Amino acid sequence: MMLFFRAVSGGLAFFALVLVALSLAPHVRVSASAAYFQQDIDGVPDGVQRHTFVSIIDHFGYRPLHPNTFPLRYFVYDKYWKGASSPYNARNKSTRTIAPETAAAAQGQPGPCFFYAGNEADILLFLNNSGFIFEAAREFNALVVFAEHRYYGESFPFGSALSALTPQNITYLTVEQAMADFNMLNIHIRKKWSVPQIPFVAFGGSYGANLALWLRLKNPHLWAGAIASSATPLKHLLRETNSFNRIVAEVYGNVSSACPDLIRAGWASLFDRARTQAGREHIAHELNLCKPLPNANAADYIYG
Repeated sequence: MMLFFRAVSGGLAFFALVLVALSLAPHVRVSASAAYFQQDIDGVPDGVQRHTFVSIIDHFGYRPLHPNTFPLRYFVYDKYWKGASSPYNARNKSTRTIAPETAAAAQGQPGPCFFYAGNEADILLFLNNSGFIFEAAREFNALVVFAEHRYYGESFPFGSALSALTPQNITYLTVEQAMADFNMLNIHIRKKWSVPQIPFVAFGGSYGANLALWLRLKNPHLWAGAIASSATPLKHLLRETNSFNRIVAEVYGNVSSACPDLIRAGWASLFDRARTQAGREHIAHELNLCKPLPNANAADYIYG
């Protein structure tokens, strides 16, 4: 939810309230990866290879499970990679693109692996909206891997989403199990592509960023680094201190230095008017609410 404010004489200091529905985002924005790919009919970009890795449902328990493995989906893009074993490169040697500024440095040395740690959605959503990773791969001649998180997309244990999401079976949907999946996949890729020593850099956003930083923190022998975008391991501190809201308010200062003060004035006006019935009716009119706020404390729900 984004809030925009302006000073209005005799009225509430809100200019508009714009709700952004994340569920509609794929339909209203252009993929950040569009500059690199032609889209296939199944949603998998051209040149991206689909693979399946057999992972273990419970990496830590000793109770027998039937079945005890499941197929974890991942995608590989190796157009820019200078590696020891690259099926795509073998088919496309004449058309393969290498960044001129790094080609000389890459001679005889396999490039790194940029590994996107999938989070809580179908991995194709992230594959088709993560252009930065492909830009970086071109610069560093990297192998790109997008790994799907267990219990999402097509990577369900126990054969189907219906079976996986029962109260008993969903107990294997944990951060620790997901990290173990990615650690095993890391080792598998090293063997499959015959590159045991190349550095793996974990990428992720939001919850996926937490996974990326935890992979590097807990398993530095497997992960050389992590790019954690919008990681939230200390989110509770931001909420307790109001730091996050202050940061967001200051961001609007990039548009106009007057914006942060107008945002603060807007919240002050909201809480001030919410103290009276007439003020709450005015808020309902300005924000096009279905009905006025029931009491002054209800302003907290708008604040979040």
